[in-house]
Amino acid sequence: MKGRRLQIILELEKGPATSRDISDATGIPFPNVAATLSYLHHHGLAARADMPRDGRGPPERVYQLAAAPSAQGRGA
Repeated sequence: MKGRRLQIILELEKGPATSRDISDATGIPFPNVAATLSYLHHHGLAARADMPRDGRGPPERVYQLAAAPSAQGRGA
């Protein structure tokens, strides 16, 4: 499991991507990528935004690594 999570994080380091893009790049099944991205988002490691698709259908979620919290805000 940790190996898959690491692969997904490495893909996100390259730039914003959809779960389908990451699935295609890594070879990890789409449902596993989507679940891992949701996990990373829930724990504050990834940010997501809804981007409208061309044509019909629901918007597509685009993920990127969340910005690291600054040391200034933690009383450092």
